[in-house]
Amino acid sequence: MQYLSSNDFSEGFPKEITNLHGLMFLNLSRNHINVSILQDISMLHELQSLDLSSNNLYGLIPSSMSSLTFLSYLNLSNNFFSKIPFTGQMTTFNVSAFGGIPQLCGRPLVTKCQGDDLEQGKGQGQSKVEDENDDGFIDQWFYLSIGFGFAMGILGPFFCFSNQEALVCGIFQFGR
Repeated sequence: MQYLSSNDFSEGFPKEITNLHGLMFLNLSRNHINVSILQDISMLHELQSLDLSSNNLYGLIPSSMSSLTFLSYLNLSNNFFSKIPFTGQMTTFNVSAFGGIPQLCGRPLVTKCQGDDLEQGKGQGQSKVEDENDDGFIDQWFYLSIGFGFAMGILGPFFCFSNQEALVCGIFQFGR
């Protein structure tokens, strides 16, 4: 565990931290760090908690952070980032991980980034619509078959017992 909050690392992001491959918890909040997050942060494969809140970090959140599969807690609030890379592990975090950044855009935020609509039209958005339609088709047939099975289970014996004489006559005549 590395709790290095409120230490005034204003020079920049300590590059040596990315060499600590077994590091699981890292808190560098309130340090006035005035650079962008290093791409090498993805070298911390076992990182479970990352708090970089209340610094002066800026630029793009590195897309390499999406490969941090053990990361379960993330706090990047109160910085100056511009776009969230909504892929991989980054899709598991809610809005509170990115609070206090007015110019930030991208999912899970309501604010869309410029060009997001174009990217969705090129494939991602279309496949999502197709998946939704496929699920609806499968659901429709599933529920129809459940209803049919229920009706046959209730009504089938009812018709057999209500018309018992014809059933008995039909069985015995069949054997002749």
